[in-house]
Amino acid sequence: MIGRIFFLLLLLVVAPDVWLWWHCLRRRRPKAPVRYAVYVSAAVSVAMCIYTLWLTLLPDFAPENMTLLVAYLLLLCVVFVPKCLLVACYAVSGRTVWLRRVAMTVGTVLSAGIIYVVVYGGTVGFEELEVTRFDYRSADIPRAFDGYKIVQFSDTHVGSYTDERGRRVLGRVVDSINARKPDLIVFTGDLQNMRASEVEPFRNILSRLRAPDGVISILGNHDYSVYIGGDEAVCRANEGALIDVERNMGWDVLIDDNRRIRRGIDSIVVAGMENVSEKAYFAGKGDMDKTTDGVGDSAFVIMLQHDPRAWRKRILPESNAQLTLSGHTHAGQIRLFGRLPISLIYKECYGMYNDESSGRSLYVSAGIGGLAPIRYNVPGEIVVITLCSDHP
Repeated sequence: MIGRIFFLLLLLVVAPDVWLWWHCLRRRRPKAPVRYAVYVSAAVSVAMCIYTLWLTLLPDFAPENMTLLVAYLLLLCVVFVPKCLLVACYAVSGRTVWLRRVAMTVGTVLSAGIIYVVVYGGTVGFEELEVTRFDYRSADIPRAFDGYKIVQFSDTHVGSYTDERGRRVLGRVVDSINARKPDLIVFTGDLQNMRASEVEPFRNILSRLRAPDGVISILGNHDYSVYIGGDEAVCRANEGALIDVERNMGWDVLIDDNRRIRRGIDSIVVAGMENVSEKAYFAGKGDMDKTTDGVGDSAFVIMLQHDPRAWRKRILPESNAQLTLSGHTHAGQIRLFGRLPISLIYKECYGMYNDESSGRSLYVSAGIGGLAPIRYNVPGEIVVITLCSDHP
């Protein structure tokens, strides 16, 4: 998981203590309480370095038990990042008294802000839930489907929950979805973090989802085996196990496939495409010909695709799908001063997007959970879509 940033993390953990040791112990000979505080800080840093090295050598993307990893990330954010920030402010401020006061004030405010975002986001924020509603109008929607209601949810990442917290959060999600009385429920990927076994504690809750036309789901990048070590047989078994779990819950898993939903002589199509990504593991995924097999040019098509980057790359040029539903981004899980930092990475990161030349649309859901259980000003999201026919 952290192999690419291993040295950056070590620097973050070690650098402040090296500076404190040199500045406090070697140069100023502080009193015993200060010395002991520096010793304790150094001991915690050594433990963090050992755990960081262990994570780097781990064959899987993350440990199966997320408790220690969550504690590690929490310590990084509320202890080591602020400590590094304060030490840096002090070190660069020089010997000018007023400049040092200004630098330390800035460092303290920023550190307090980081701690607040992480603590609030990891407790209250991660359990917040909002319902987004919008009408989707199109002349391609048959009259029989005017008022047809679809509820989308995405990115539960159930492996990041403890059993009790997961039951509380997912129970609210399921109850809220059922309360909308949808005609159809769609799930747009990332049910798990890495393994199908993560879903078992929450299987009964997720099985309570009810809609006349059922629950249709697709796989997200975390639902494949790219994040676990092992040979091909182990990986395929893990993927097959998740698909079996979803189907045993009554979900209809689409893997480059589609389903036609009928109302009398009218129908719409829900197509589900495999995850499309620039990563090598997904290079051969997403067969549009299979996904739209048997779908006529005049059909109203709702495309389910986990990664929104596939909308411009594959879906617009290769299909006639009028509405695409995606997840994956989690809207970055953090919003600061009304801005989503993840918008610097993803062109379509959250909400509704329209292609003016074709009149087709994409909705990117903020999802429910996340590998890192922190959400600040980005609540978990349930999306209620009402189809409105402008059919003449």
